[in-house]
Amino acid sequence: ITIPDTPLTWLEIGAHLGTTSAWLAERYPNIFLYMFDFSAASIDFLNREFTYKNRSIIWRGLAEDIRGPQNEDLSSTMDFCTCLDVTEHLPDPIYKRTIREIYRVLKPGGKQILMQGVWPNIEHIHVLSEQQLKQDFIDSGLVLEKELPSRHYLFVKPAIESLRPVSESIEAVAL
Repeated sequence: ITIPDTPLTWLEIGAHLGTTSAWLAERYPNIFLYMFDFSAASIDFLNREFTYKNRSIIWRGLAEDIRGPQNEDLSSTMDFCTCLDVTEHLPDPIYKRTIREIYRVLKPGGKQILMQGVWPNIEHIHVLSEQQLKQDFIDSGLVLEKELPSRHYLFVKPAIESLRPVSESIEAVAL
């Protein structure tokens, strides 16, 4: 993956202990991080321990309703989004809303990095086949750009959204 050296916004869904964000911040000083988790304990830890607070916003939030810490609308604001080891923790309805939210917050041309945890864990309540996982994100409108090592996937939100077929978007009017 090529990370441009221009200023970037990067969302980490399910930040947990901030490991991914810390790795990114250390290597890419041009990235401003938006990090959230539903766990109050994770957010407390990040607020105490995350080294790059001057380049990040950390808050408690929900993957199925991604809003900023003051309830800001984040539609089309993110250049990149990571969703690593998250989807398998979500019940199906929340999982599906999360996919729609990722699409919504990515800028046109924005990239999504996805990885589903599959190792045995009592918290893994929604492990899908890799094919189904990829297809669900494709069905949201994201395009699979590349399969990365270790079951990671790079998706992109099209720069220009496709037009819906005429038959689906216009009702026939009887004259």
